Amino acid sequence: MKLKLREQLLSICWGYEIPKDEYLLYGRKPTEYDLIPYAPYIPNKWNRILVIAESQQQSGKNLRGKEYIKKLSRACIDDLIFRLGNEEITGKKPDVQLGVTPWDEGYLKLAMLSCFPEYKTSEYALSNAIPWYLDNGNSEQVYFLTELSIEFWTEILEVLKPKIIICSSLGRFADYIISETCYCDDKQCDKFDLCAAPFPEEVVHLFEESDLLERYPEVKNAIELNPNIVEKSGLDKRFYISYAAHAVSKIKPVSDKSK
Repeated sequence: MKLKLREQLLSICWGYEIPKDEYLLYGRKPTEYDLIPYAPYIPNKWNRILVIAESQQQSGKNLRGKEYIKKLSRACIDDLIFRLGNEEITGKKPDVQLGVTPWDEGYLKLAMLSCFPEYKTSEYALSNAIPWYLDNGNSEQVYFLTELSIEFWTEILEVLKPKIIICSSLGRFADYIISETCYCDDKQCDKFDLCAAPFPEEVVHLFEESDLLERYPEVKNAIELNPNIVEKSGLDKRFYISYAAHAVSKIKPVSDKSK
């Protein structure tokens, strides 16, 4: 990330620090890594496509979650704000783990490779729509952080100026928040709304793998060129194929027409 852009993002994030007493309104004791939003991950070579998932979850119910929280608790402010793709936080290189779950698990990676074969996965910008910890069971917190995220992204997008925004969400937070910024209203930026990844098992097993690959050769080519994305996951390949096919169906006809 270029120094000037880093400084701009840092300034915006500091401007959205939440006072500790506001967190007490939700009946939850705040932690230092909850108070300041984190910046989107922007690679040095960016294709101007921004992929946004839903929200950061820090349940800590598994070992990986607990270790992640432990690292956040010990991190300096700079590392907290630039936590995505930060090896000090994730413990791994950005091409292995960024800190956005559906990307790290490979669903969004394969989807983007299927829709935009001209780009590498290392060329995408990534973030979550709500750049704070979100407790979905706390309706007051959900409302407050959703509205605050709209203000946050309104400023961020004016700095980043992406050409394409891909929103992937279950609760439609990502699509709603980006839509409310009105950034794409002037048609200088295309926005696509995808379902959350992966699809539920009931949906995935409605389709035959071979039929999807025949109907969506873009997905077949992406898997052949990037077999590790699926093979290393240890999960049923159909989860990846069905989601990538969904992305191609939503994105490719429009993106091809605009070329």
